[in-house]
Amino acid sequence: MLGDLLYLLIIISLLLLFSVSLGLFIKRRTKNQSIKTESLRNIEEKLDRLIEVLEKKRTNIIQLTGALVVQQ
Repeated sequence: MLGDLLYLLIIISLLLLFSVSLGLFIKRRTKNQSIKTESLRNIEEKLDRLIEVLEKKRTNIIQLTGALVVQQ
């Protein structure tokens, strides 16, 4: 009788431990995923700004070389 109760307590505690561990694992994964998503969004914004700057420089160089060709 006492052995059966002890066995039942162990099984219930293991199930509870499994449930809590699974919940914490899922919570941590979703948090890390949101952090990665935000980081990727920041990287994309920086790359967009860099592309804009490079395109402006390219346009300026083309305009300068065009002006030099016209002067010659």
